[in-house]
Amino acid sequence: MDENEIQGMLDEALKNELQKLNNRNLDDDEITTVIARIRNLHELHVEELKAQNEVEDKALRRNMEVDVHDNDERFRLRQERSEKLDRWLKLGMGILELGLPLAFYGAWMKMGFEFEENGAIVSGTFKNLIKFFKPTKKA
Repeated sequence: MDENEIQGMLDEALKNELQKLNNRNLDDDEITTVIARIRNLHELHVEELKAQNEVEDKALRRNMEVDVHDNDERFRLRQERSEKLDRWLKLGMGILELGLPLAFYGAWMKMGFEFEENGAIVSGTFKNLIKFFKPTKKA
């Protein structure tokens, strides 16, 4: 049976018992019996409402846990993508840090040696630049 059907049946039985209580032709034993049935029906009604609330709460908690898990998974995937992009950017920057100075040195050395075709370095500009062509650590 559906919870709504059970609630409806309990409500209907409770109404019937309350109508019996309104009947003035009842003696004390019948009134006591009707009141006991009303109390029992009311307790069943309350228990049914509690059970229904527990089911709804569990379903809500389950949905919230699924949402939290989905959010955690999306956050983890975004974080992995961000870390992967960061690694590639660091690799690219490292390559550029090495490649650009080498390309610069190569281009200027080629132009300088073409200018100094006889093998002797005589131009002042090339003499001043040659100290920068060989990267060395200064102590």
